[in-house]
Amino acid sequence: MVLGLGLLAWMIVGGGSGTGAGPGAGVTNNFPADTQYGSTPSNTTSPTQTAALNTSFLNDPETVKDPQNSGYYYLGYHATREGFPDPAATDHPPYLISYIASTQYFNVTILQEPLKAVREQAEAYLKQKTGLSNDEMCGLHYGVYVINDANSAYAGRNLGFSFCQGAVQFP
Repeated sequence: MVLGLGLLAWMIVGGGSGTGAGPGAGVTNNFPADTQYGSTPSNTTSPTQTAALNTSFLNDPETVKDPQNSGYYYLGYHATREGFPDPAATDHPPYLISYIASTQYFNVTILQEPLKAVREQAEAYLKQKTGLSNDEMCGLHYGVYVINDANSAYAGRNLGFSFCQGAVQFP
């Protein structure tokens, strides 16, 4: 009984995951409720770092509001969604970058090989759009994930940004 109450308390305080709509038609992407990065808290943002985030990228013409989830955005590449015509959408993007305004959380999803090159492309794009340095990028609330269809060995793991401490390094 004590174990059950402990589990319930853990779930209430945030041990579970939040959900959000995924980038592709029929694809669901689960966004973490907090900033999990393996066992390394390298992407936990301090209040001063959070306040310094310039969100002008939300007004960029390449940033698209998620039509189904208020406060969710796609930076750059985004996939076509069934029932939501979008001439700027891409059929087979190499990666997707989602942003949740309420938590200032960035989710980078790698959709194809080569993982190292695609992650670097996504990192460069996000750095350019946010104007952040490598160190500042490491301080963001974020996750970098790969889908199972692209590489099942790395699917389900937060790979991190390549230049941050504790990130998965590819050969």
